[in-house]
Amino acid sequence: MNMNSRIVIILFFTLLTIIPRPVSAGEPDGAVCLKKGLKCLSDLNYRCAEKNLFEALRILKPSKDGHYRKHVIEIRLCLARMYVAMDELAKAEEQILDLLAFAPGYDIDRSVESPKVVYVFDRAMERFEKAGLNGEKQVKKRQGKKEKPESMNRKIKKIVSKGKKKGEKPTQGRNRSPGGPKGKRPAGRELQKSRNIETSIDTAVSYVQVFGKDANAVDPGFMVSIGASAKVWEGLKIGLVAYYERHGQQAVDSDMAFDVAGLLIVSSYIFEFGSIGISPVLGLGAQGMGLGKATKSYAFSGSLDLKLSYMPAKWFELFLCAGPRLVAASGSASMLLDIGLGSQFLF
Repeated sequence: MNMNSRIVIILFFTLLTIIPRPVSAGEPDGAVCLKKGLKCLSDLNYRCAEKNLFEALRILKPSKDGHYRKHVIEIRLCLARMYVAMDELAKAEEQILDLLAFAPGYDIDRSVESPKVVYVFDRAMERFEKAGLNGEKQVKKRQGKKEKPESMNRKIKKIVSKGKKKGEKPTQGRNRSPGGPKGKRPAGRELQKSRNIETSIDTAVSYVQVFGKDANAVDPGFMVSIGASAKVWEGLKIGLVAYYERHGQQAVDSDMAFDVAGLLIVSSYIFEFGSIGISPVLGLGAQGMGLGKATKSYAFSGSLDLKLSYMPAKWFELFLCAGPRLVAASGSASMLLDIGLGSQFLF
């Protein structure tokens, strides 16, 4: 082998070591972030989904992604659906406006999307058209000259900020969805995070065990309850629970029953793991106690329950709860243990 051949071989292997290699032979990083975001979204982990989907938007490039347009539209729609589920409609409209600026003339499949998503899309489309951002109209007006994406984005920000300054609520306005009544918010169930639904009604049946000196006079009993609660902050609910409780008497007259009726103000905060929720429930209130038809006394009551819930549907929840309850009357106090099964309907 002569000297020239050796030089060529050395140069060849040197170039192989210098030429940068792709980070991975598989999908680009943007597509990986997109998959992670969709997985987080299916697990109802919205913070994780938001982070990964925006990261995918930042990383994806038309030159590196053969399905760039499809991916961007998918991301914008997923973010819009997510914000609708979180009841952040202004953010959802922002995503739709960005989608329309990216893909003018795009429309959603109204037979698949929830009524609320359709409503937000139609509202964004209406604002988009009023601002003169419709792609087809712009092409005709400018005789083939397309507006730069940067200027479109500036206009979109002006539209959104203008609505916020005027105090305009995204839920107001005209419903443009097919068959929807004017001036009304669309009805129906949305694909949304169940824990963010505003109000709920629950019913439960519980076994009640009495402890202390009262256990010698009062048999274990049962309790039925019905309550309503409303979200006051992310994850935090406050409501009212009315209950009726009945115990037998361990006395000479064994047919005599001990009745209790009470009202509790309850507050709960939920920790969620997919469809499973765990929440401490604190209750404070008052109750009236009676032996037979004669009222015996009134008392204050306080409870601290641990509630384990499972959601098989987005409007329905099953739960198991257990915890102590303290009943304090003048000069005496009783401790009880409540173990109950119940269901909750979400609106």
